[in-house]
Amino acid sequence: MLWLGFMDKKKQEELSGKRTMLADVVPLDVPMAIQIGVTNACNLQCEFCEHSSDKFKKVKKENLDCRLVEKFVYNIKENGKKINQILLSGIGEPLVNRQIVDMVKIISESKITDRIGIISNGTLLDRHLSDSLIDAGLNVLRISLNGLSREDYRKYTGVAIEFERFYENLNYFFQKACETRKEENRDIKVYIKIMDYMLEDTKDKKNIFMEKFAPICDILNIEHLNIASPDIDYNKFGNRDYERSRRGTDHEKGEICPRVFYEGIISHEGQVLACCHDFWFSPNQLVMGDLRKENFLDIWNGKKFQELRLRILKGDLQGTICENCTEYKGLMSKEDNIDSRREELICYYNK
Repeated sequence: MLWLGFMDKKKQEELSGKRTMLADVVPLDVPMAIQIGVTNACNLQCEFCEHSSDKFKKVKKENLDCRLVEKFVYNIKENGKKINQILLSGIGEPLVNRQIVDMVKIISESKITDRIGIISNGTLLDRHLSDSLIDAGLNVLRISLNGLSREDYRKYTGVAIEFERFYENLNYFFQKACETRKEENRDIKVYIKIMDYMLEDTKDKKNIFMEKFAPICDILNIEHLNIASPDIDYNKFGNRDYERSRRGTDHEKGEICPRVFYEGIISHEGQVLACCHDFWFSPNQLVMGDLRKENFLDIWNGKKFQELRLRILKGDLQGTICENCTEYKGLMSKEDNIDSRREELICYYNK
């Protein structure tokens, strides 16, 4: 069990699968990872998140249509290759979308990946939904905790949840996952994490966090708060070190953002985006194509995506949202560093 704010390689692999040195395998005709934004709506307004901004409150809230997940799955199956991980997440709370169980089932039955995850605040979870998600084939439930009490949730999210019921629902999911893991020999993991600053107001909070949540998950972690939204003033969280990664380590010394080379992003509208940070912009700024009209892999390998990758390799980012972005460094691992392949990849994408 890990809880000190640094996730070692073994725990990372339990959560996301074994990492590959990206420099050894790019360019990829099929992405390693897919993030599907199933909704842009959320039932909480976490203070470090865009959902707490006045700007985003005015954005129309929509859910992804399950038929687009079916189409995406069909496109990948045609290629015959597997994806390392598919995350149902985006900028909203995935459990808001009532088709979430169907989406998990469609992906699971397609066999295009062995790792289907959901990133959730967990507050909408109940016993029936827990049973349904596990039965549908969910492999990883990532819970973003936002406090240790009803009062904490009121402070950090603006919503005073029924905390003990919330806790019992998480416990039920974990116990069900353990039973299924044993009976069906299935790999199901529960990951619970909290932002470090939420444990800093009293000296005993880390111990309370550990004692209460370690028994109901496989991996427990304290994540370092990183800048995630363009419309939030992060100065209000104090004099924090934003040069550290989410895992609490120093940023990887890579100059090239690796995400457009290995991760595919699908928005709640069905657009294929170049970056998960583009979720926050309305309208989106880095739209590579439209899954409603095009084949996903045609977009992934298409001219627009290839031109953006070339610009990133050359550092020619003027006029794009990438121009001053350093956020990728907070998520970057040494396995993601492709700086050594820069010139070779420039030649490839110049063809």
